[in-house]
Amino acid sequence: MKRLLFVSVLLLCAAVGSAQVVKTMYATVNLTVSTAGAYSTGQVLGALDSVKFGGYNPGAKATILQSVTVVDTNAKAVNFDILFFTKKPTYGTYTMRSSMALNGTDALYYIGKVVVGTSGYDTYSGVSIDTESPVGLVIPPISYDANQNQSLLYMITVAKGSGTYTVTRGVFVKLGFVQQP
Repeated sequence: MKRLLFVSVLLLCAAVGSAQVVKTMYATVNLTVSTAGAYSTGQVLGALDSVKFGGYNPGAKATILQSVTVVDTNAKAVNFDILFFTKKPTYGTYTMRSSMALNGTDALYYIGKVVVGTSGYDTYSGVSIDTESPVGLVIPPISYDANQNQSLLYMITVAKGSGTYTVTRGVFVKLGFVQQP
């Protein structure tokens, strides 16, 4: 499946040709995690987060989430799902350490998910890192704040294992996007 998605991104890049350039954009989300005991599978890791990134063109032909990199300074290497939404989910349960309960209304804004940790974390000097790429998740039009030149995409991170965190702001999720203008 990933190979097919990677090929689709390559075809998108090839279709652009010399007349247009594929633009890259990046965003980093610093998850706030609880240090009060271990997380369990199914609990929200952090909370509902907004992804803000500049340079988004709301009139673009395509925007694709190309890569997700996790830097865990706690070195817990816990697998988790990242669920993406075009609008802010407000009807379900998405608070830190709660079991996530997706509401049907919020599900209408669901784009897709990325499973982190499937390729395996590597740990260096007490820091665990993992990159999932190519992701190939197509992002439909999302809200755009012209005054701040930022886009808003929403994500919920759900633990798929257990881990006790010692640093509350020690998990970083870095997202890489490509966009055809």
